[in-house]
Amino acid sequence: MILRSDALKGSALLLAAGAFFAAYQEMRPLDILLTYSDLLFVLGGLLLVFEHGANLRPFGSLTPLWYISIGLLLGGLLLSSLFNGVIERWPIVAGQYFFAYVFLAVILMPRDPRRWRTLAAAFLAGIVVMEAATFAIYFYYDGNYAELTQRFSHRFVTGAGRIGSFVGNPNYHAALIACTLPFLFYFTARRWMPRWVAAACLLVLVAALLYTASNTGLGAAVIVGVIFLVAGRIRLRPAYFAAAAAAALVYIGSGAPLPRAFEARVAPALASGNIEEAGTFLGRADLSKEAWDLADSTLILGVGVDQYREVSRDRMPVHNSFLLLWTEGGLAALTGWLGVIGVLALCSMAALQVRPLDAALGLSVLAVFCIFSIASPHMYARIWMVPVLLAVGATLVGPAARPVRADRQGVAF
Repeated sequence: MILRSDALKGSALLLAAGAFFAAYQEMRPLDILLTYSDLLFVLGGLLLVFEHGANLRPFGSLTPLWYISIGLLLGGLLLSSLFNGVIERWPIVAGQYFFAYVFLAVILMPRDPRRWRTLAAAFLAGIVVMEAATFAIYFYYDGNYAELTQRFSHRFVTGAGRIGSFVGNPNYHAALIACTLPFLFYFTARRWMPRWVAAACLLVLVAALLYTASNTGLGAAVIVGVIFLVAGRIRLRPAYFAAAAAAALVYIGSGAPLPRAFEARVAPALASGNIEEAGTFLGRADLSKEAWDLADSTLILGVGVDQYREVSRDRMPVHNSFLLLWTEGGLAALTGWLGVIGVLALCSMAALQVRPLDAALGLSVLAVFCIFSIASPHMYARIWMVPVLLAVGATLVGPAARPVRADRQGVAF
């Protein structure tokens, strides 16, 4: 059993429900970044406080550095906004960062390994169920863009056929899939999940990744696999390679096509090896170059929260959180952001020698977070922090079961 019934009581039930629906960004009561998952987290967090279960030191001895980093990030944005007389957006953005990086850390980094396992299993189940439901909906309407957008959202699927699902963005959808794969590998390696169930989940996730037609997501998924295998000291049995090769041959031999959007957007870049053919790479590269040039004048203070779009010639934010925070919040905000990533990395690397599987989970999910940090603007959406906090949390609480020991050759998978 992945979940135990006695683990789903009180605040644990609400937090597990929040983790299950964390990816469903399009399910929100208002047209702002406040989802039903957020409401579940708030209710669960309040109940957790009454149960005296909130963890005010979520990162152990590194917790002060975490809080200092968040303070630098928000403080840099505040001072820059005040200096430029554009304080209106700061409370909103600061609230989003505080919720994602402080409140969620306190409630999703439990001291109890069994509670961690419950939350991680709920997150994994939520993604797999979302993908299965997405395929059922997509094929029921035969991929018809007009019907899908009318009945669901114009962000459920794009005009080019890329599936954003309930995440609302194909690239972010792909990022979530890449973040979910290490959880699937982890649960399988710890034998918390039957292998036939894991194989079915893997098939659903890989198929969903192809339908996002995301170059960044595909690359992140490959990197995730390599990091998990190396850091976790995983020894794959030859049967896995044989099964994968057989599945590929059957698919190719059947003449079944790849998703239309994948063939149009990803396949040309893979075939030519030219990254400039990879979707919107050139446009994002131009924005990054512009932001880098602007950073020379924002070394101390930036232009203020959400003001990059006002000074950009393209009137849009740069899709690079490092450059965006530097230009909007100055050096203090950038330093805070680097501190946040540093704490997450240190927690994961500290477990490499004694608990390689836990370290592999933390490092591989953090790798996806870092990859999309250089391909996305502000990273306060819960789709980023829930998987990262849960993955790094494994290195801090340990497994809720007998450890899987790795010999010199590694863990048999």
